[in-house]
Amino acid sequence: MSHRRKRILAAVALLLGACSAAGVLALGARARGGGSTIRRLQAKLRGVWYRLLGRTPLEVPGLADGITYATPRCGRNPRRKHARLLSWPRREIWAPCGAVNVAIGKPVSTSSDPELLLGFPSQVTDGHRGNSFYEWVELCPGLQYVQIDLASSHRIYAILVWHGCNASGQDVHDDVIVQVADDRSFTRGVRTLFNNDHDNSAGFGVGADPAYFETAWGLFVEARGVPGRYVRVYSNDTLSDVPNHFAEVEVYGVPGR
Repeated sequence: MSHRRKRILAAVALLLGACSAAGVLALGARARGGGSTIRRLQAKLRGVWYRLLGRTPLEVPGLADGITYATPRCGRNPRRKHARLLSWPRREIWAPCGAVNVAIGKPVSTSSDPELLLGFPSQVTDGHRGNSFYEWVELCPGLQYVQIDLASSHRIYAILVWHGCNASGQDVHDDVIVQVADDRSFTRGVRTLFNNDHDNSAGFGVGADPAYFETAWGLFVEARGVPGRYVRVYSNDTLSDVPNHFAEVEVYGVPGR
């Protein structure tokens, strides 16, 4: 039996054993109302699985001056009531050794070119996660996008998006769509990784992801190693009519398909 096959069988056996133990512990925790215990257990199991795949956790800090919690006022809009507050702290991001932010310093184009309301496209990938208005790129109202050219195809494991949360943390972001593709026109190899458009107003289909309130940790989109050269992030203002703006977009991956 080959070394690779032995390793796979050992991983499967270990995972099955861990899942059996997790099931027993989860039932006990649920009976006691221990939802946080279940989440911690799930995180540990994810860690075991990813380490078996040879991946390591990435350390990605949040916005230096962004909020880390919020108590949003939901108002009467049902889309606000069902919006999810982005978790704090963020879930661990797992990627192969050598994975880095391959978007930093890469060229950015926008659907608002050349009529940006504030800032410059290059600020989206300049590595500064600031939360002040002069570090945002503000696009025209309505459905708009920022697009990053990674210069070559990469295996992408995580995409993080910061719009730049306001002081109250009450802006709800929906119609956010994150895609990767092989060409700049997004006609070949298009993959949608995140979509919280609940009514198909953007024309990419009804999304299953929730609307969200942004915190300093930003939106984490798990990509699981999908290949692509171009990354595009759509937004459509917010439910409080705050215009489209982006503070930073980071793409973690490794070169190659």
